[in-house]
Amino acid sequence: MKAKGTKGTKEAKKNPLMKITGILMILFAIVYITIAVLVYNGSVEGILPGHESEEMLVVVVSTAVATFSFTGGVCALTGSKLASKIIGVIFVLAGLGSLIYLQLTQDTFNIVDFIGVVLGIMLVYLLARRRPSSFLYIA
Repeated sequence: MKAKGTKGTKEAKKNPLMKITGILMILFAIVYITIAVLVYNGSVEGILPGHESEEMLVVVVSTAVATFSFTGGVCALTGSKLASKIIGVIFVLAGLGSLIYLQLTQDTFNIVDFIGVVLGIMLVYLLARRRPSSFLYIA
């Protein structure tokens, strides 16, 4: 008899790239939020361009990027495909929003947000590559 809820874990074991992406996303979230807190406290300068102004929208978007990164990493580790896809897309959109906003308002490019966008695209690609014509295809 199969235990309830084990399908996701088996899927994560079958797809080691998804597991690695999940671990990278969790590590990215922890590092990003730690650096952001240090920048907002004034302990560190110049690491996150555009964050020194402590503009409210920048703080909210960076917190959203870190939160979606962590949540997407946990979903990828547990093997939940649909949740990982949805959170991955939201993560990419939040990262792109942050990149575009910082570029337009402060003329800066934030490499940390760019890395986040790349991680999100990697997660969505890994989950959609079996049948690229249908984004929400679940095997």
